[in-house]
Order: sequence, then C-alpha cells, then structure tokens
Amino acid sequence: MNKKMKNFPIDFVVPWLDSTDPEWQKSLQEHKSNSGIYEDATEKRYRDWGLFKYWFRGVEKYAPWVNKVHLITCGHYPDWLNLDHPKLNFVKHEDYIPADYLPTFSSHPIELNIHQIESLSEHFVYFNDDMFIKAPLKASDFFKNGLPCDSGVMQVTSGTGFGKIVLNSSAVMNKYQNKRHMLKSHPLKWFNPKYRKQLLFNFLLLPWGEFTGFYDYHLPNAFLKSTLNTVWENEYSLLHETSLRKFRHDLDVNQYIFRNWQLVNNNFHPVNKHLLGDFCLVGKSPFNEVLSKLNSSKKPIICLNDHDPENLDYVIERLVSSFERIFPDKSSFEI
Repeated sequence: MNKKMKNFPIDFVVPWLDSTDPEWQKSLQEHKSNSGIYEDATEKRYRDWGLFKYWFRGVEKYAPWVNKVHLITCGHYPDWLNLDHPKLNFVKHEDYIPADYLPTFSSHPIELNIHQIESLSEHFVYFNDDMFIKAPLKASDFFKNGLPCDSGVMQVTSGTGFGKIVLNSSAVMNKYQNKRHMLKSHPLKWFNPKYRKQLLFNFLLLPWGEFTGFYDYHLPNAFLKSTLNTVWENEYSLLHETSLRKFRHDLDVNQYIFRNWQLVNNNFHPVNKHLLGDFCLVGKSPFNEVLSKLNSSKKPIICLNDHDPENLDYVIERLVSSFERIFPDKSSFEI
C-alpha cells in the first residue's frame, strides 16, 4: 500500500435536532396526525439534553486528525456553534436528501442518503449525537488498510421493537451472500481471537445456513461511501420506500444495511469493537454505573441512550457536571 493510501482523509458525520424549535414542532404535529400505528414518533426520538457541545469538545481534544465534520440538521443549529470553523460542513436536509423524502421525522432517510452529501470523503464515521468521545482516539480505531474496523460477530436478532428494522437488513444480506461461503473465504474475520467471549455466538450459529443478524454495539460505525452507493444500486426500491416514510416504521431499514453489507462481503478489518466504547441505557442502566463509565478513560467512547429516565432534570445536571470536569474549556467549534 502506498503512502497516499495510508493517509486518506476520514470524515465524521453527525445529525442533530432542536426539538424545541417552534417551526419544527408545527411541522411535526401536522405530519404526526397522518402517521400510522406502526410508525414511531415518540418524544425520546427527538429530545435534546443540551450535551451536544461536549461532542465537539471531544472531537477537538481526542480526534484532532479528523478531516471534516458534517453536521446534519433540518436547518437550525445550536446558538453556540461556530459556523465558520474550517472543519465544519453545516448540512441541511434539503442540501442532500431528495425533495420527495422531505420533510422527514425519521433518522432513517437521514442515514440512508448520507452518500449524497457534497464533499463527503470515501472514508467516514457515522455518529449519533448521543455518542461522545471522552479519551484519545486514533484514525486506526476506525480504519485499517483502507477498510472499516468492525467485529464480525453474528447474533439472533429479535423480531420485536427496533429488532424488526435490524432484521429487515439481515434478510437483505441473505439475498446476495451465501453465509457458509463467506465464512470459508475469510475465516479469520469471523473466528478471530480478538472477539474473545463473543466468538461463542459465531460457533453456536454455524449450523444455521442463513444470516440471523449481527451483534449491534450501539457505537459509531465506520463506512465506505462506495458501500452506500452499491447498496442503493442493488436495493433502490427498499431504500426508496424507507426514505419516503415520515416516521420510523417496522418495514424500514437503516444505516445497518450498509454495515451488514460490509460485513457479509468481508469488507472490514476485524477488531474487538467492545473495546471502543460503552453503550448505556440512561433510565434503565444503574445511573451510578453510567457516571462511572462516563468518568472513566478506559474506553474512549460512550453512548448515552435516552431510555426515559424518571428524574430527567437530575440526570442531565449530573451528566453536565461530569462533562464539565472532562471538558472544562470551550472548543474552537464554539463561539
């Protein structure tokens, strides 16, 4: 591999929403009245905890090598954001999502059309706005030898709740790839000692001839833009129908269709993704454990997923206090 290939640019992509925006709320209510019983428009899909500035502080302090940050919103942005930052590309939905899909109140069209963002690099990492960097990261944590870093760990996906959407993506993989052929062609990508205890999943699922799902780490995913183009070429109707829906639906697919495509085509570099970060259900996981993981530098990323905590104001106050200790200074992304 030549030197140029070793130094390819890596972008970050992150969507954000201000659910208190009156114009957005008005539009939401207008379209929500027409949503069906299988569509998800619950409050926790949209509310912001006021922590987003710490996402940028983490990027600047612990991932200064990032080429560009593409911030996606419906048009509004935090009042503290420095729009003139040289690494920031402020992207409105209308800038890259086809007009037929707008307005959207689902993350799925936002994710499925990312490849159409102007100036997006071939190698990029997709974050949700609840995934925070809190310790040093290297570019090689996401890409090695030009390939996305991931864990080829299989799982049986539940057909309930969010699992329905994940299962839809798995079904697509069985159309294009033979599981046994995939395992035989690159066995060390699937039976790699780096996976440790999770190797058991792959051994237990060996008798099944089809893909039953893949372990979801709820952490940032590394992608090749060309993967998104390829999946659109092969599954246009499915991605188009998903993008047309205003709210999450049981028939949808999401960004995991791209991740799964990379996995089943062995287009990834095997790593133990558990070492990259922690996933916390704030409102279900013991809160002291959440704070302990946030304040620890053992893993560089934490996902603070909104799971309807009862004492939301208290939870936010404690999280802000912890983030202020980790990042006491403003980043250059802030005014």
